[in-house]
Amino acid sequence: MGWADLDNLLDAMTEQFDVLVTGDKGIANQQHLSGRSFGLIVLRTETNRPPDLLPLVPALREALEMAKPSTVKEVAG
Repeated sequence: MGWADLDNLLDAMTEQFDVLVTGDKGIANQQHLSGRSFGLIVLRTETNRPPDLLPLVPALREALEMAKPSTVKEVAG
């Protein structure tokens, strides 16, 4: 997959990925996710720096295991 050539990441993900993990807190409200073949996990942290993200790893692993298509799960620290 050539990331530089993508116009729409969510459309490109269809059938290729099971889950999208993002720090974009507005994506669930900005994008139509019903009917998508992947789940969405939104990381709720102050920043996207490792000291803020590392404490989320256990909850993120659990969320990845439970992710289902067309669903949104938030993981907060």
